[in-house]
Amino acid sequence: MEHTASRHSKSTLILSSLLLFCGIATMLSTFFEWLVYMGTQVTGWEYMASTHPLSTQPGKSILFCHIWGSLWFTGFWSLLFGSLIVLGAYLVYRGMRSGGILSLLIGLAGSSLAIVNVLASRTFERVAFEQAEVVIISGIGYGLLVFMIASALAVVLGAISLLLLRKV
Repeated sequence: MEHTASRHSKSTLILSSLLLFCGIATMLSTFFEWLVYMGTQVTGWEYMASTHPLSTQPGKSILFCHIWGSLWFTGFWSLLFGSLIVLGAYLVYRGMRSGGILSLLIGLAGSSLAIVNVLASRTFERVAFEQAEVVIISGIGYGLLVFMIASALAVVLGAISLLLLRKV
């Protein structure tokens, strides 16, 4: 019986470490480029702090901004969701199922917001073209990709932790 408990704690440690990595990667993604256009990069932090010309458009808050008709979520969300995934990792490490639930739900929300931003970048490109603005979007940045992938991985790891920590 002790062997099973030891293996269970090792798997919990590995799972919580992976969740911790996802949370930290999600938080760090805020400071990497989210959108690349006309040779410049915009980070999630710049959108949140209004330090980039695109992020100073009307209808902007710390949570989101509107750029030529598209809704864009700022880096606030990646910081918040990353912190909550780290909290979920700690709870999983302590053997609590609530950590798995938290990681799963927050990862799902983070992935959804990242997908909205990816779709918004395509809308932004189309609207700018229709309005005869000379805007060339090279694509989404690796910071947004890290946010999306780390959040999606948190969903998977949260689900695995729920299976691992189920009551027998």
